[in-house]
Amino acid sequence: MAEPGQTVLIVSGATSATGSIWRACQALCHGRLEPLKAGSRFYREGRMADLRAWIPPEHGHVILFNAPQHLNPSLDLSRYRFVVNARDPRDLACNQFHWKLVHPSPADGPGDLEKRAEAARRIGIDAFALKANNTPTYRALRDLTDRAPRGSWMFLGYAMWCLAFDEAVARLAAFLGVDLAALPPAQRDAVAKERTPDIAANPRWIGRKWEGADTAPGRHRHELRPETTAALAAKYAEELRWLAGIDDPRMAELYR
Repeated sequence: MAEPGQTVLIVSGATSATGSIWRACQALCHGRLEPLKAGSRFYREGRMADLRAWIPPEHGHVILFNAPQHLNPSLDLSRYRFVVNARDPRDLACNQFHWKLVHPSPADGPGDLEKRAEAARRIGIDAFALKANNTPTYRALRDLTDRAPRGSWMFLGYAMWCLAFDEAVARLAAFLGVDLAALPPAQRDAVAKERTPDIAANPRWIGRKWEGADTAPGRHRHELRPETTAALAAKYAEELRWLAGIDDPRMAELYR
């Protein structure tokens, strides 16, 4: 049973509808839990080495922790609740490639984005996807779900967020202890803006430009060569089995 005001950590891999789920959680928890972006804060302050030793406040916060491999291994997981977010690693590699083309980094100087985008284009999406190593992220997420007490976490994947948004939001609200029917209109509207078909109208959509077809799971089947997809399926076989088992059963086929 969750304690009143117990801190919720959204522990997410990169570019897995992370921003969208984070904004929805803020809207659902508005007035109850204070939002905090842990990874961004430590990155901005040049203290990423300290993040692994950080102990989040146990009450009163909803925290975006989008660097799961840096979660404190000594953390008492029974003190928190967790929303665990991830996506197909083959799709993730595609999205990371397109991310390089349009999204600046907080540490960027003049021309850095253009240089990074040109380097990515020169390599090409297939070579980029094969070179990327996201195994540490998935290993950390699996470790969290293995160690956290039963009932203290929920899995909310990119696939469910895109394909069954209303049901995903209902499950998220229930986990957060929020009565959707009693939610004020402004908060309900803020959540609704994160619906995938409406993303282009969202003023907080990062970049204001959609590179590639990242509006549904399975983009790797359209953007990568078949031999690249096969190599990635072998590379991430363990991760894909984990996702198929932890996600909603209706999503399992997507991880084949």
